[in-house]
Parts: sequence; structure tokens; C-alpha cells
Amino acid sequence: MLLCFIMKGVLLSNQDVQLCFIPEEKPYCDQTEEKFSVFFITVVLCVLCVGSGIWFLSDRSTRDISSDREVQSIEPSLPAWEAIDLEPFFVLLKSEKEARLTKLKVSLQVTDGQVSEEIQKSIHKIKDHLIFILSSQDVTVFDDLQKRRILEQEIVTQLNLFLVNGSIEGVQLNKL
Repeated sequence: MLLCFIMKGVLLSNQDVQLCFIPEEKPYCDQTEEKFSVFFITVVLCVLCVGSGIWFLSDRSTRDISSDREVQSIEPSLPAWEAIDLEPFFVLLKSEKEARLTKLKVSLQVTDGQVSEEIQKSIHKIKDHLIFILSSQDVTVFDDLQKRRILEQEIVTQLNLFLVNGSIEGVQLNKL
């Protein structure tokens, strides 16, 4: 009988169709049952639409909240150049078998114990130059991922040139 109501509601636009016959001469569904089937189908469709809308909005708002949390956690209390994540700078820098830097942070701490005096002077020059590059940038550089990658690549290039040539060339940051 429920199937009869549903089918009748679906095909209600065609009034000539008579679906509900137990014997073919006597109709089983009357006008009251037709109205109920239309009401039932309308309620089911409304519940499905409202439920899927609520699910979509709740899922979306959850994603927005989590992305807002990530943005808030990135916002620095320090100046922008001090708060930049320097993990991409973790590069291997070599200088004539004398030293190996495995990490490069703003503090530029040397992880290998034995480093010659010349290399330590170079490290201080690199540190000063790195701080100069970072502090001279507009704060928006750190928000834009593409600009940040260009800046990171430029700094890595300059540091490698420094260790190879012994001098830092002029930094070309006009791409930013």
C-alpha cells in the first residue's frame, strides 16, 4: 500500500493513470490516499533537502574554522622576518671538506662541532645578510606562498654562492 502511495504521488501529474487496482475494475486508492501520498512525498523530499543542506553547511563551516585556526597560529607576535619558517632553508652547505651545516635558522647554529675560524666568520656574514634580506621585505611577502618561495630560493642561492665564491653578490629581489 505504501508503494501504491509513492507511485501515485510520483505520477500524480498524469491524472488518467490509475495504478492502484487489486481487481482491475475496482480502484484501491481513493482521493484521500492520493492527497496523503503527495503530502508524504513532499515531506520526505523536504527533509532530504534540509538535511543535505545542513550537512553541507556544517561540513563547510568546520573546514572554515580549522583553516582560520591555522591562519591565527601562523600570525607572528615577532616582526615578520623573525617569525618566518626557515625549514625550507635546511639545506646542505659545503666548504672544502671543512664544515657541513645541516640546519640554517635565523640563529644559524652550527651542528658540526669542528668549524674553522674562517668558516665561522662566513657564517656570521651569512647570518647578517640573511637577516638583512628578511627584514627588508614587505610583510606581505610572508603571506603570499609564491613570493615566499621566490624569496627562499633567492636566499638559498645567495648562501650557496657565498660559500663557493667567498662573497655575497647583490641580491636580486625585484621579482617580488
